[in-house]
Amino acid sequence: YTRFDHLLFNPMKSAAKVAYYLISLYCITNSFAISVVSANNNMNDNIAEKTVTILGFGSLLSEKSSRTTFPNLKNFRLGKIYNYRRVFGHPASIFFQRNIADSKTLEMSSLSTEYSPGSSFICSVFDVSNSNGEFLTKSGSGDDHMPVPSRAFLEREEEFNIITIPFEEINDINELCRTKSQTSDGKVGILCTRSSDEEYILRWGQERFNEHYGKYNITTIWNWSPSSELRPCAT
Repeated sequence: YTRFDHLLFNPMKSAAKVAYYLISLYCITNSFAISVVSANNNMNDNIAEKTVTILGFGSLLSEKSSRTTFPNLKNFRLGKIYNYRRVFGHPASIFFQRNIADSKTLEMSSLSTEYSPGSSFICSVFDVSNSNGEFLTKSGSGDDHMPVPSRAFLEREEEFNIITIPFEEINDINELCRTKSQTSDGKVGILCTRSSDEEYILRWGQERFNEHYGKYNITTIWNWSPSSELRPCAT
């Protein structure tokens, strides 16, 4: 269980160790959040929005990396999310499936976000098409519908909670280190954040938990404490 900002800025960490964690971070390609930007009055009944904005907090901070996953993305830029922080705080099933997790050294953690009053972090922001409902679909009917994560998006980010959260766009690189008021400029996004074992089992069932974690002798996804020595999965 490792705070990302602690790794980057704690002067007691060696340059080699920081480089190791940054390489580990680069392999985490699936952690991101999305926000609604533009609705279309003539949208398909099952489509919530024609375009969504992705907020990247892992390898998606790199535009080059983002384009390997989203080759048709538009308007890559930076943003900021308040009262949350990035942490290496849970093992990801995909690392076991790809045989790159090390349960002996606990090098098996993926990056996530968690609520932390007073914290903030920089994210990437870019737009992608949602014309086929890849990310958002509609809940309810008529004017009362609410955008909700699609089944495909939930499958992709299976262990996370997906929540609505305000974010702020950064238009000047100097704003990265400047203390600002915690405003969202009216922009609201959907963030992948930490969940719980109970919520995972409620959504997907005990059998899936056993298949994705239990068979690798992992008894919990989210109950790792800061003293557990859980570490980022190596590439």
